[in-house]
Amino acid sequence: MLTYEFPLAEMITGYYDKLKSVSRGSPAWTTIFLGYKAGDFAKVDILVKENQVDALSFISIRESASPKSRVLIHRLRN
Repeated sequence: MLTYEFPLAEMITGYYDKLKSVSRGSPAWTTIFLGYKAGDFAKVDILVKENQVDALSFISIRESASPKSRVLIHRLRN
């Protein structure tokens, strides 16, 4: 049994899929809301021809905001 505390945003953006892929089936897990806590987040706005595109904007943990935005830009470019 493992017990972790991590932001809900990280769980929503693929944690469950990754857990399911390495656990050979559907993992059993329980979530408990521990309350709201301050975090170091950044809003990322994507500009296309110097115009902000709201549909591409997202909020991310500051550490991973740059890598996530680079991946998105690379996908858009291709």
